[in-house]
Amino acid sequence: MLAAQANDRSFAEGCPFIGGAISGIVCGIMLARHMVRTLVPRILCALFLMPLFAFFSFALALFGCTLGGGCGK
Repeated sequence: MLAAQANDRSFAEGCPFIGGAISGIVCGIMLARHMVRTLVPRILCALFLMPLFAFFSFALALFGCTLGGGCGK
């Protein structure tokens, strides 16, 4: 909220990168733990899913920002 009040665009532009990476890691690990029971395939599944979820989260953040008109201002 302080960044919004100070009209700091760098914080708003950096949030999709940080949020996308964090959500990709969390969602990839959680889904891999749910889908696979043994350790090594679970790790490989998580390593495969983390970049996918990070990309989709980042794309959704930018798409929502574009629809809201916040990216072009």
